[in-house]
Amino acid sequence: MLRILANGVCLAALMLASHAAQAAEAEECRTVRMAEPGWNDLAFTTGVANVLLEALGYQPQSQVLGINVIYEGMKNRDLDLFLGYWDPAMVTYYEPYKKDGSVENVRVNLVGAKYT
Repeated sequence: MLRILANGVCLAALMLASHAAQAAEAEECRTVRMAEPGWNDLAFTTGVANVLLEALGYQPQSQVLGINVIYEGMKNRDLDLFLGYWDPAMVTYYEPYKKDGSVENVRVNLVGAKYT
């Protein structure tokens, strides 16, 4: 739990540091479209991102969707953000999108977690 809070604080600091650059953004960039599959841990992570984005003046939207729908939404640019890639559980879902370059893994936010 402490690691999640530390990651949230780091994310908040990074977002606040970039706040000045936000003023030059186009209005259509203010909406951040997120999705999560309805799992408790991802509901929490997405909720934290939602609060931070709102505090920075963005208008976050979050939907509960199936994994296949999330990846297709990312590919089609109907979604901007998914904070729940779990390796190795989602490799089969992610690989086609990684190969065609339509979805990219930007950052790992949890190291050393076990998938059991």
